Amino acid sequence: MSRNVDALHKDPTKRYSRRNVSLPIQLYKLQKAALLREVTLQFLPQHFSRHQTNTTYLNWKTNELFWKIDWIFPLANDYKLTDTKILDTTKLATALDKVLESQSKSSKLQFYQSADTSEIIALLKGERVAGGKRFFELDLSITLQENFQGKVIIEYPVIVVVLRDHKYMFDIIDPDEEENIIKENNKRRENKQSLENKESNEQNKDGKNDDIVKNNNFLFSTNNDIQMETDSVEEVEEVSSISYEFDY
Repeated sequence: MSRNVDALHKDPTKRYSRRNVSLPIQLYKLQKAALLREVTLQFLPQHFSRHQTNTTYLNWKTNELFWKIDWIFPLANDYKLTDTKILDTTKLATALDKVLESQSKSSKLQFYQSADTSEIIALLKGERVAGGKRFFELDLSITLQENFQGKVIIEYPVIVVVLRDHKYMFDIIDPDEEENIIKENNKRRENKQSLENKESNEQNKDGKNDDIVKNNNFLFSTNNDIQMETDSVEEVEEVSSISYEFDY
């Protein structure tokens, strides 16, 4: 028994109990698992539909993270398809092929289905990125986990699929700026992790319960003393209903 307790205590995805936890335990474990994958995962308040419909989850026994992903296809009038459960070690190209194949009997995605893989690009909306609605270009040849490293994700990823010829219609973050953004995100993540470890060690020294998760794990806090991490509610609500305008 003592070995099991010690093992759980050392594993940051398993060591937290339900006692005094402001963020639901399953979300805290999910957030910590994402953190270990170098992804900053943030949650909206419970009444947001984006939060209520999020099926992303962590299988803590196997330490496997399954994402919910919304796929948006602008060339099909912003047609949206949803993957409710996809393992983060899946290659992005494989995930996209699965989505396109699911519509093989439909003509809605004919522009994408008839295109060569080299003609298709996948874009991830940049969260907490200056300059309005901007996107990271993802690499189809690597896994979801690798693509999301160093990024901020609110609830779950929304991936926009476009043809390379239409790339100019989007404000895509260039590689140099992306590198700087990832460095900043990694720095914030490491600082947060260091602070949590310090607080946990201090609580252990005082003999206090270290299983406390603070409200600021949410994107918004119910505590007025904690500063919001976004500029406005409207800016975050925009995440849950993305719209795109095209001039073909």
